[in-house]
Amino acid sequence: MTSAALCLGLAAHGANDAEARQLQVILSSCAFHSFLVTGWCALSVMTSELFPTSIRGTGMGVCSGVGRIAGILVQYVNGAFIDQPLVLLLTAATCMMTGAFAPIICKLQDMTDKHLFEIPSMAMGVVEGDGQAVHKIV
Repeated sequence: MTSAALCLGLAAHGANDAEARQLQVILSSCAFHSFLVTGWCALSVMTSELFPTSIRGTGMGVCSGVGRIAGILVQYVNGAFIDQPLVLLLTAATCMMTGAFAPIICKLQDMTDKHLFEIPSMAMGVVEGDGQAVHKIV
């Protein structure tokens, strides 16, 4: 996300004089998009690991809902700054930088490789078929 924000900053710098720096705007926009897609994929994987297993689906749903609401609200910010591309792009880059450093500042507990304590051992059954034992939640 930090790399995407830096590329967006380069695009904002080039947008000041877009006709003279057309190649800079195009290349930084392409790099921004590739870093952004990579960052969002990694963020989706990491976010799911932050929640305990029993509320993981709910936590991801809340995060997704808040993200969608923010996506709606950001259109009003875009509309307010549409005539000032430098301010618009730098505002977006600042928001992305803030989001990139938020996990470092918050220091949340990592739930990676935690056992599934929510499933009682009595509910686990073994079903045998074709000579292979298969675990099944009863």
